[in-house]
Amino acid sequence: MLYLARLLHACDGDLLRNMVVLVKDGCVKDIYSFAGETHSMILVDEIFISIVPSLKLVNEIKKISHLEPGERLYAYGLDDAGVLHLLA
Repeated sequence: MLYLARLLHACDGDLLRNMVVLVKDGCVKDIYSFAGETHSMILVDEIFISIVPSLKLVNEIKKISHLEPGERLYAYGLDDAGVLHLLA
């Protein structure tokens, strides 16, 4: 699934704007700058990227400075109650 994030909270703490996140089998496969809308792209206000697969609250996210080879990333959206949910 492709998601367009108006704001992307990267795992290193950077805040990026207008980024596309490709999620496959529950994991982030690619992140790149938005160049144009594609079929089945979903607009999300904010996406949070983390190495932790079971987060519920934004304050549980820990910044990491680098990724180990093969380490998985997970993308989270934020619902109206302020609870994180995995993007599939």
